[in-house]
Amino acid sequence: MSRRTVGLTLLNLAGVLVICGALYDLLVPSVPPNHGAYLGTTVEQIDPRYAELDLAMLRSIGGGLLAIGVTTLVLTNGPIRRGEVWACVTVAVLVGVSEGNNAYRMYPFGSPWYGPLAFAVLAVTGAVLVGAGLRTTAVARGVEVFNGRIDMGTVFRSLPNWQLVACLLGMLAGFVPGVSFTGQFYGLSYVSGGWDASADDKSVRVTDVQADSPAFKAGFRSGDLIRTPATFDEVEATLAGVDRGEKHAFTVQRGETELVIEAARPEPELAAVWYADIWYPVAGGILLVLGVLVFATAPLTPPPWWRSVPLVFAGLGMATGFVVHMATGSVFARLRIYQRWPMGVGDEWSLPQGLIGIAAGVLLMLFAAAEIRHRLAQSVRAHHSE
Repeated sequence: MSRRTVGLTLLNLAGVLVICGALYDLLVPSVPPNHGAYLGTTVEQIDPRYAELDLAMLRSIGGGLLAIGVTTLVLTNGPIRRGEVWACVTVAVLVGVSEGNNAYRMYPFGSPWYGPLAFAVLAVTGAVLVGAGLRTTAVARGVEVFNGRIDMGTVFRSLPNWQLVACLLGMLAGFVPGVSFTGQFYGLSYVSGGWDASADDKSVRVTDVQADSPAFKAGFRSGDLIRTPATFDEVEATLAGVDRGEKHAFTVQRGETELVIEAARPEPELAAVWYADIWYPVAGGILLVLGVLVFATAPLTPPPWWRSVPLVFAGLGMATGFVVHMATGSVFARLRIYQRWPMGVGDEWSLPQGLIGIAAGVLLMLFAAAEIRHRLAQSVRAHHSE
C-alpha cells in the first residue's frame, strides 16, 4: 500500500470522525456530566439558563465542526486526489487548528480531549503522507522545468487557490468574535461610614445593588446595613472568599428587620460577545471582498495586473493593521456586539486572531507578488526572443 493511499485513508477517516464528533455536539440532549462536575454540581442541579447557554455553545461548535468535516471529505476526494497541494495544506490547517484548539480547551474541564487531538493528528499525518508523494512529483516536474520541458505557467496556475486560502484565514481572524463569561460575586457597592454618620461609626452600608446581579439574587438591597462581618476590611475579605468558591453568611439590617443572606459564587453566565477592535470585522469584510474577487477572476490567464498589484498592497495593509491593533489593543477598545455583564470578571475565550490575521496578510501579499514576478519573467523572455 502506497503512502498516498494510506494518507487518503487517514484523511477520509479524520473527516468522518470530525463529523461524528460534530453530530454529538449538535444532538447531545443535556449538559454533559463532566461540565456539571467542573462546576461542583450535578446536571440536574444546574441552573436551566446556564444549561441552555452550555448547549447553545456546544451546538454552535458542532455546526462549525460539521462544516469542517464535510469540507475535509470534499477536498480529500476531489482536489487532493487530483494532486493539488493547496488542498492538503487547507485540510491540515482546518482540522489541525480547529480540533487541536478543541482538545486544548477541553482538557482543563475533564472532557475527552484525546478524541479531537486524535482527529487532528490523523488529518495532519494524512496530509503529510499525501503531500510527500506530491512533493516527489513536484521535484520531478521541477527538473523538467529546469530543462525547459514545462512552461512555468503550469507551476503558477494554482496561485489563486492559495490566495483564496489566505483570504479565508483572514476572514477567520476578522469575523470570529471573543466571548466573556461571568464568574465572580459582583453587583454590590458599599461604603463604611459616610457624611451623615458619626466619626466612630464603622458600620458598612450598601449603597447600590445592580439589578439581576448575583448580589441582587442573593438578597442584598440598597440601604442595607451589614452587621457581620463588622468592618469594611472584613466585608472585602469575606467577599474575596466568596469569589474563591466559599459560601458565607452576611447579617444585614433592613429597617427594623435583621436578615441573614447567604452569598456564593454564581454559575458562569454569558457576559459579553465582542471583537478586540472595530478593525477586526472591517478587515474580515475587506478580505471577504478580496476573496470573491480572486475566486471570480481565477480563470483569467495570465493573471491581470489589476488583481495582482492591489492584492500585494492589500495583504501588506492587512498584516500591518493587525500588528498595530495587537500592539495598541485593550479591553477598553473592544467592540461589543452584546453585553449584559461587565467583562473581565470571569473566563474569556477568543482565537489568536491577531496572529492569524498577520499570517493571512503576509501570505496574500507573497502569493500576489509571485504572480507579478511570473508575469515580469514572461515579459523579459518575450522581449529577448524578439
